[in-house]
Amino acid sequence: MPPSTHTHHFAVIIPAFNEEATIRDIASRALVYSSLVIIVDDGSTDGTRAALDGLPITLIEHKTNQGKAASLWDGILAAQEHKVTYIVTLDGDGQHAPEDIPLLLAKTETWPN
Repeated sequence: MPPSTHTHHFAVIIPAFNEEATIRDIASRALVYSSLVIIVDDGSTDGTRAALDGLPITLIEHKTNQGKAASLWDGILAAQEHKVTYIVTLDGDGQHAPEDIPLLLAKTETWPN
């Protein structure tokens, strides 16, 4: 899939807790591959939310920290509203490269189930 292709057949979910330093870069890079990027701010006390200002993302905010599993679950529920086929998750700290998204999606062609 070329990087400029924007599609809603998959969503990118990024849980974030105090990721002010990295979240904008990760979200911006994910937007290259999908126009449906869902960030779940899990009660951050730093500038995580402000770092996302102006980006065309879906932001879900937890008032208090609920943990990664709850953040992923809320992101999955939001993605399901768009009837996506696939969900890609990335960590907000940058340990997963958004540039690997096409590699992951290519595997769905080989192993669709």
